[in-house]
Amino acid sequence: MLNCYLVKHMYMKKGLLLLALALNLVGFSQDIVSRTYYYKTNESTLSNAEKKDLLRWLAPHLRVRGFEIMLITYTDTIGSATYNDSLSMQRLKNLQNWLKTKDIPVKNVYSLGERYDLKSYTSNARYRKVEIHVTFATQVRPPSIVQPLPEETDLEPKKTVQSTQSEEVIAERMAAFAQEEKAIRLKIEFVGGQDIYVGNSEQDVILLADYLLQNPTKTAVIRGHVCCFNDLPLSILRAKAVYRDLVYLGVHPSRLSYNGYGNTMPITEEVDEETRQLNRRVDVIFSNSN
Repeated sequence: MLNCYLVKHMYMKKGLLLLALALNLVGFSQDIVSRTYYYKTNESTLSNAEKKDLLRWLAPHLRVRGFEIMLITYTDTIGSATYNDSLSMQRLKNLQNWLKTKDIPVKNVYSLGERYDLKSYTSNARYRKVEIHVTFATQVRPPSIVQPLPEETDLEPKKTVQSTQSEEVIAERMAAFAQEEKAIRLKIEFVGGQDIYVGNSEQDVILLADYLLQNPTKTAVIRGHVCCFNDLPLSILRAKAVYRDLVYLGVHPSRLSYNGYGNTMPITEEVDEETRQLNRRVDVIFSNSN
């Protein structure tokens, strides 16, 4: 299997080219996990926070025998095709070279630039991206990132994390979590187009973990939602981010589940940024396990 750059005279028709690449590279008998990161306009490197998140995500997968990594980079349609080819290639080389410094081998690399199915095109921001696909030679899935292997040293151990919120805020959130008859929206926000928290978003996750630890018979379903267009993978990743951190904070995985719903469950009509933010959310539904 050759390590090659796909840069010229390749146009995606209804996603069939990318599907063909994936099938040829991994085969039906192999398992695959994927992650996507988005670039700012004209930028060709990921941020330090994104690199740290990527290493954390890759860590358990790299312990599975027979893994292979594939990178696919894209650009928006702003600028000439020649410029976008160059930018896409630079994104590819920068990430591949950085992974090499971490002794992480990359098997296959593809630079698609702006050559993708324009019928599915939604916005420029959605295509300033790199996709990282990890495939495995067997059906055995790698351990989840929320359940690190005992010998791992690059992840901090589980520990009790105290909220820095005021007593009034803590009491208000605990009372909200106790309203089991409805979905409770978490007070968290994410980096645009990603599953990385911004601001003090982790504080509500800490309080949610505290509530579950204080109520050991409760189980929780974590639901991810997005606004604007139906980005189902992103909604799943955001729900998983909360799930991952709850486990890190000591909640047993058997008490949790997560899923994403894209933009299929809006709570309000989107007419401005405020209403879009209301729909861009993660919520939780509680139930009793006994």
